[in-house]
Amino acid sequence: MVGDAITRTPSEVRQLYEEARGKVGALAEVIGGHCVQSGFCPAKFACIGCPANAVDPAKRDQIEHRVGWLTEQRAEAMRLGLPLEVATLERQMRDCHTMLREMEQIEQYRKDEAHGTFIAFDTIG
Repeated sequence: MVGDAITRTPSEVRQLYEEARGKVGALAEVIGGHCVQSGFCPAKFACIGCPANAVDPAKRDQIEHRVGWLTEQRAEAMRLGLPLEVATLERQMRDCHTMLREMEQIEQYRKDEAHGTFIAFDTIG
């Protein structure tokens, strides 16, 4: 699936965040995460789907709310017979689902990171 190919790993998102934090100072809060783009915005402030949006699982509700809104707008665009608008809304929904997958991966990464490794050696011998 194409979405799986563009989904960033938790370590890639963390690296973007850390690199920008050192350069930008206070990172801009954007829908679903933090902007790591310093200076000019090449995405024209279309933060959902932007590769400079370092997603934050704490902002999951923002993306879920957007998915609901996009679903309603898509239904209305279909009713009005606006195929280009439908395509745009569907692309935005795919971008939202990609962000949600990245959030899930970050949450899983954090759980895995919290697990310690314990190795017991038998000292009898």
